[in-house]
Amino acid sequence: MTLNFPCSHGLHATRGRSEVPSTGGLDNLGHGTDDAAARGGNADDATSNGTHNGEEQLTTERREELQDEHVRLANEDLAWFQRHYRDDGHRWSKSAKVDGVELPILTKDADGKWISSYDMPHGPSEFRYNPKPMGTNSVPPAHETALNSAAANRRVSVDLTNAAEAFKKDPSTANQDALTTAQKAYDRQLPGVPNNSKISEALGEKAAELHVIPREFKNAVPITLPKTPNGANMFDAAYRLEEGEVLIVEAKAPKGELDWRHGRADPEHPTNPTIGDNGGAQGLRVQQGTRPYIRTILAEMTLRGGDEATLATELRTALKEGKLKYVLVKANAPSGSTYAGAKLEYFKV
Repeated sequence: MTLNFPCSHGLHATRGRSEVPSTGGLDNLGHGTDDAAARGGNADDATSNGTHNGEEQLTTERREELQDEHVRLANEDLAWFQRHYRDDGHRWSKSAKVDGVELPILTKDADGKWISSYDMPHGPSEFRYNPKPMGTNSVPPAHETALNSAAANRRVSVDLTNAAEAFKKDPSTANQDALTTAQKAYDRQLPGVPNNSKISEALGEKAAELHVIPREFKNAVPITLPKTPNGANMFDAAYRLEEGEVLIVEAKAPKGELDWRHGRADPEHPTNPTIGDNGGAQGLRVQQGTRPYIRTILAEMTLRGGDEATLATELRTALKEGKLKYVLVKANAPSGSTYAGAKLEYFKV
């Protein structure tokens, strides 16, 4: 599923980006998925030390003030800038916080001064807990073939993408031969299918649908989610669980990352938006895996109306009553073309 959203200064981020090895300048695309331990071991720890809840409670206005102050320091205090930023305006650490918030990514304006790459400040980061690796020994036998097929598709897609990048950088005979070989392997596996990030994304989606959810959430009933253009403004998957609970799933490829997008207000009572809260997402960039992100997607569903608005009301009520579970399923990177299991983590919302 691809999620594109507009950003200021011509920058943009895309959900499920290609699994080309990172060049190191992409900290605007969200956190890697292995740094949860650095932010706390579990949700109870986050509540007791106040870090996560404190960040959640910062107002949009306060976040804007902090972003402005950090931009000022970047321009006026060279030692401070060098401590937190690389020369290109990207942060040394994507997860480190200053004054309780993530630093903005910087770019230079026409006068050579540092400015934030985004007009909107970042909302709270995701907090993950209870990581559970799930090996291939827990795959339902009926789904082994489909999962192996998804892994094989991802393998030829990544190989072709990497070969094309290598040839673009160095059009040598060796790289040309490698590209030809990768293209032939891809065409055998996926004849007539364009090579794009959706192929790798499909591995994460299949890992959730055919492996993790059936094993971990017995009797989960899939909720039919509407199709949206490019998969934007919608969750990857949702299920109804027992005892009135619902489950939202973010499914990721082996190198997929949690994305950020512009937040939207989500009135608790859409027909009378002056009653209740607005989800705290207006004026912020919100990250997948957080409560403001959930409320932003619910707002989009409500605006589209009809059955989507009805479903949004159900999910909003479950969230308010503490009956909504939100999880990340990330497929493991296969060493070859065979499915290698996945990892399940819970988001604190």
